[in-house]
Amino acid sequence: MHLNRILPILLCGIFLLTSLGGCSSAPTSTPQPETTPLLPETQAQSDIAPTDPPQPEATPIPCLTQNQAYGKVLWDLYLQGLLPDGYNLYHVGTEHARDNSFAILDVDGDGKEELILLWTEAAVADMVEIVFGYHDGRIVEEIYEFPGMIYYDNGVIEDGWSHNQGLADEFWPYDVHIYDAEKDIYLPYGAVDAWEKGFMDRDYDGNPFPDDIDQDGDGVVYFLYHFSPDSDGHRLYNNEQTVDGDEYESWRQSYLDDAKRIDVSFQPLTEENIAVLGYPKPDIPIQTRED
Repeated sequence: MHLNRILPILLCGIFLLTSLGGCSSAPTSTPQPETTPLLPETQAQSDIAPTDPPQPEATPIPCLTQNQAYGKVLWDLYLQGLLPDGYNLYHVGTEHARDNSFAILDVDGDGKEELILLWTEAAVADMVEIVFGYHDGRIVEEIYEFPGMIYYDNGVIEDGWSHNQGLADEFWPYDVHIYDAEKDIYLPYGAVDAWEKGFMDRDYDGNPFPDDIDQDGDGVVYFLYHFSPDSDGHRLYNNEQTVDGDEYESWRQSYLDDAKRIDVSFQPLTEENIAVLGYPKPDIPIQTRED
């Protein structure tokens, strides 16, 4: 998985002068000031070195609005499968790309809308769900995980693992991330997996199901993990605990705290939906899908 990154995407530039309007430029010429000759009359006027007039300060070029910035991100993805940091997602043409989707809403609770990309038209290993934020002319990648994230209104995300190859059949393991407002990213909090006795009565090492832990007798115990980053920023699974259902629910409630699930309505990644955001379609060759 990628680490969270702050991604400058050249949101303010010369392109804005011709494409978006509303962006001003510096004057093209400056009137020459009147001068009084201070040299002796005997010196030829042609010998006087010209004096450059004072140059006006550069006029700031307004940055893109939030929606325009998100539009630029989506055009790059739609046309090329290109993320703001230059990484290419699986992309074989716009016909294929439009089967992916996106949403714009506040999911981290910071009062500003985020862009959520759901890139699922790919092999499982290439599927991603990404939350982008926009601050001061920069696109910020808040989290990059496997699709299927569940968002809560207290800044919590539960995101299922891409594969379930453990000791449970019906229970799907997942990670938990919590939004850090100061860093403007989601930080890993923990994870949970399970063991269902009816699915496997012994683990892969031959150990029997822990009936002594399964106090409620439902044939399910849970493995709780706490995350801690290593020196490279990767998360490590530490402090595994095997617990029964009540302890699992208490652990889950410790981070949810009665938070409500956010209903995210995704829309297809089509030209019509991107154009609404106000960023003009880049003039680059459009790829077509080859079957």
